[in-house]
Amino acid sequence: MLLLAQMPSGAEWEQIDGKKNPEKVPQWHTWDYVFRVIANGPEGKLPTIIQEEATPEDIAVLFKEARAQEQRRHDVEAKVTALSMRLDKDKRSVLIAENDTLVAEFHAEIIAARDRVLGVLSSAARVAAVQYAESTKASVHISVPKSQLNAFRQPE
Repeated sequence: MLLLAQMPSGAEWEQIDGKKNPEKVPQWHTWDYVFRVIANGPEGKLPTIIQEEATPEDIAVLFKEARAQEQRRHDVEAKVTALSMRLDKDKRSVLIAENDTLVAEFHAEIIAARDRVLGVLSSAARVAAVQYAESTKASVHISVPKSQLNAFRQPE
């Protein structure tokens, strides 16, 4: 969602390989993926490791929060798109600042959603959800402009 970021040259990028350095994959990124998998998967079906431990109440909570997170994603994407439409009218630096604020708020919402879910899941489902989330990091390959690395990692 960094549509308005300035694109640096090749040497100014940080490569994050979740298989080699899973600790570099931000929690917001990990849980955004988990919520997308749940929201876009078959109704009532969770990733196997979670499904095996989840109670019906856990499943309901996970789907409710995942769907809400997807709606938040669509809302912020629409706002970022609207910002990009203003490129000819407003100062680029103002639009980049607005974009960065929207993205930071979205990242914080993901962490809040994670915390809400983990706070109410049964202990077995909570452990399984965290294990699943952590296991997804191995497939992550991200390129981030070094100038935006600190913002990308927030919040943790």
